[in-house]
Amino acid sequence: MSQIWALFLLLAFSLKSLSSPTKSSRVSRSKKVVDAKSKRKSGGRYDFVLERGGKCGSEVWALRKLVKMERRRADATEVERERAASATAAEEAMGMIQRLQREKNSIQMGYNQHRRLCEARDVHDEEVIQSLEWVLWRREAELRLLQQAHQSYLLFHFNNNVLIVIF
Repeated sequence: MSQIWALFLLLAFSLKSLSSPTKSSRVSRSKKVVDAKSKRKSGGRYDFVLERGGKCGSEVWALRKLVKMERRRADATEVERERAASATAAEEAMGMIQRLQREKNSIQMGYNQHRRLCEARDVHDEEVIQSLEWVLWRREAELRLLQQAHQSYLLFHFNNNVLIVIF
């Protein structure tokens, strides 16, 4: 803002020097003060303004050059701000993407663990069913053997006319 003020003062004094050439000593003294202030505040970036001398055409040229440089600097500052804002937005988006990927991986791991648990339970249940079927088959086989033994015992004893009562 102070640089713009310095430009305004410099431009105002330049226009005064055009209208009244007798005040040129006062203008040049004021110009030196304004240039010193602008040089002090700008850090010496606009030293070419002092170097161009005291002619009106060169002052206008210097002011145009100064305005052009200020516009470029302002544009560069705005571009840098936009670049920083877009970089921040990109970082936030990447952070959100990474967070969502972590959540997805966590859910996927939970799903895989649950699936493995269900598969293990199914395998265990199948083994229990096979074991129980084998026990059932063995009991049925024993029952058939006992029934056959009982049948043969009854045939043997009825053929011998022996009646046995079992209580």
